[in-house]
Amino acid sequence: MPDAGVLVVGDAMLDVVAVSETVAEISVAALDYADAAIGMRAGGTGVNLALEAARTGCTPVHLVCSLGHDTADRSADLAARTVLGELERAGVAVTVNPAAGRPTGTAVIGYVADGSRIMFGAPGANEEPWTDETAARARGALASVRALLVSGWMLFRPSTRDDVRRLVRDAARLGVPAALDVVPHAVHKAVSPEEFARLTADVAYVSGSMHTLAGLLPRRPAHDHPKPVVEALLESFAGALTYDDTGAFHLADRSGLSRSGDIPRPDRTASLRGATDRFLVSALGDWVPGL
Repeated sequence: MPDAGVLVVGDAMLDVVAVSETVAEISVAALDYADAAIGMRAGGTGVNLALEAARTGCTPVHLVCSLGHDTADRSADLAARTVLGELERAGVAVTVNPAAGRPTGTAVIGYVADGSRIMFGAPGANEEPWTDETAARARGALASVRALLVSGWMLFRPSTRDDVRRLVRDAARLGVPAALDVVPHAVHKAVSPEEFARLTADVAYVSGSMHTLAGLLPRRPAHDHPKPVVEALLESFAGALTYDDTGAFHLADRSGLSRSGDIPRPDRTASLRGATDRFLVSALGDWVPGL
């Protein structure tokens, strides 16, 4: 068993982030036009998890994701080149699932002065089913890692659900624990508690919005507070991390670990993107020795 290393399967997006300090709150009237600082960066839950794992010293970090191509010559499209460049600079090894003519996924996110946001997304290549070669390379990477990080986008999306579920099952057989980042935050409106239990049968650790995770429990706690939600999750998972809209978190596992507090908020509003994904990687260090 290697000393460290993480395999990540997840969505890859180009984030176009606009931050306006002149708009106090999000409304149609306020956002008819607003001055803003605008930047582009690699994004998507899978990319965020992989970049943070690399920054915290996990070696190797291997990401399996889908990216788009230019229709003319099948080379990586502009968004894909931006994402790949950031991953390569961080030392992340990438297996790209070929997307048949789909563009790289893109998200446009606007933040205003109070930190609230409005977001539009086009999944693009993330909707593409895995090829047999992609699935085989993902399984092969399990031998060199200590943990598997899975974006909920991959487990809950019909096009990739079966391949990712098989990968999580293979990881469990090899003794590689899988941690699931439950996204999107509204998934409890589309996935029943019974379906959630089936899909996550081999998942060791779970992380997500407290409201979302409470909605996925077969018996909802009487109070939507972190502790009872986490305690209910520990009936099915070895460890759980929940957080609310204010950034308050509760982390616990079956060994008796229990920790609460506030997820560190970055100084710059634009850096809010991926904050909870980054915190999951730090939590994984509490759960998996050697990371």
